[in-house]
Amino acid sequence: MSGPAIDAARLERVLVVKLSSLGDIVHALPALRALRAGCPAARIQLVVEARFAALLRHSPHVDELLELPPRARPLRRRLLAWRRLRLRPRFDLALDLQGTRRSAAWVEASRARCKAGLLVAHEPGRRETQRSGWQLLLPRDLSRHAVDECAALVEALGLPCPDRRPELRLDPADEARAEQLLGRYGLSPRGFVALHPFSVWRSKEWPPERYAALIRALAPMPCLLTAGPGEAERLRELRDALHGAPAVVADELPLGVCLGLLRRAALLVAGDTGPLHAAAALGTPLVALYGPTWPERTAPRDARCALLQALRPASHLTYREDPERRHMRAIPVESVAQAARRLWAERGL
Repeated sequence: MSGPAIDAARLERVLVVKLSSLGDIVHALPALRALRAGCPAARIQLVVEARFAALLRHSPHVDELLELPPRARPLRRRLLAWRRLRLRPRFDLALDLQGTRRSAAWVEASRARCKAGLLVAHEPGRRETQRSGWQLLLPRDLSRHAVDECAALVEALGLPCPDRRPELRLDPADEARAEQLLGRYGLSPRGFVALHPFSVWRSKEWPPERYAALIRALAPMPCLLTAGPGEAERLRELRDALHGAPAVVADELPLGVCLGLLRRAALLVAGDTGPLHAAAALGTPLVALYGPTWPERTAPRDARCALLQALRPASHLTYREDPERRHMRAIPVESVAQAARRLWAERGL
């Protein structure tokens, strides 16, 4: 689908809206790179939730971040961010890489001369979003990879996106903190297995007792369990399931430090979650556990990714309807252990 004719080389101000979540932002990185290459003179500003800003603060493809406070915080702080955007000079181009009513509102606030974006398909019980005056709208297609979907939007504007590999650059301070933690834990870089058991959606999580069994099966490989802010209660549940299984636990990690640890791992075992996709962009070999989602929609495209799925869901959105985690429970421990041992051996460890 072709979009409006734009003279990309003459664009001065570009706004990109990608509010969340961690994995979705990773999938938008190739589109950001293509936007920078196609608009070399433009100042590119990106609107993102503050909790994910560590992914983008050191990106060479973004000039400025507008970091939004958590929605749980007072409305006044979010209104101040909205006002700052409204008071700025008019944008030449605004892109909505999220495709929701909330992200569309930020594009509208930009008063951009050209507005383009993705459009979430209508869902039962939800009112369809109307975006009058937009020059380009691409409907979301869940059978298409999320990276390709974001790339299709910039290509429809005439900006080629041949390189579809997500890449991340971390804060050097976070990298140094990760090194310090490894020393404290007695782990050597590239000499341990990382496991990130948690997700925003419990349906994407392998049960705690499976991780405990996996850690025992991988011994004597050193294992590091990572957890972020707000996951303390679930981490206690996992600790109870370990029953003495040998693993180092790194909890309440800031995002950048957590990613610094994952970048240094010999391999990562995780479900279809943000840390998995960020680790893939950092070059870490993966054992990806897929349950209630479609791999063709979000799976890392890397030869060093061992993807396991034992029960295919009827829809990519099944993760919203699987509280018993039956799709994740279908993945046996020994299959995961075999994949991890193979990747470990390929590293010569």
